Amino acid sequence: MVGADLAHYLAWTRSTGRGQDPVAHWQFAGHRLPTRWYRLVPPVDPYRGALPPIGGAAPAQSTLASYGLHGQRLAPQLWRAGQSWLVGYQRVAFTPGPVLAACLVLSVAAGAGRVPAGLRRLRWDALFLTGSGAGLLLATALSAVFQYRYLLPVLVLLPAGGALGLELLVRRAQPARGAAAGSRPSRSAAQPAALSEQVGQRHG
Repeated sequence: MVGADLAHYLAWTRSTGRGQDPVAHWQFAGHRLPTRWYRLVPPVDPYRGALPPIGGAAPAQSTLASYGLHGQRLAPQLWRAGQSWLVGYQRVAFTPGPVLAACLVLSVAAGAGRVPAGLRRLRWDALFLTGSGAGLLLATALSAVFQYRYLLPVLVLLPAGGALGLELLVRRAQPARGAAAGSRPSRSAAQPAALSEQVGQRHG
């Protein structure tokens, strides 16, 4: 069960099955302003009892506040152009599960082995971010039912750890290239030596 949930979180697409919280709850959807189907009164707590539903079918519904923090009546309006843009944006701009898995592998691989002293802080930063994301995902799979809301912090932590891991790999490869270049005499160093030899021959 735990392995199946982890594989589900790291799948290429976002989908849910029977008995799971619909993925539409975590996606932008095309909504309309609701038709008031009950009389609204200012609530004692503006966060309770003043959230009429918006949208069509239940899995795609969202809520909209009807009263402000001080009990004032609100007149919400939808920004339809921005709403349509967000719906189209989420169809192409998202982080697939295999990319998250690649970030995890990249960070761990970059931090493995002997790391120069100047790069150890970068290694621990990368491993901390990656370990936090992986730990959250594992703890969720062990203790809770599958829900995409638990993936939200992981979408921040794993890519950040992967980016630091990539930087660590690049910077670890730089000393090797520098050592190879240092074994060959540079052109700027060879020119003064040749000039001094020519001067010595003239005076000799």
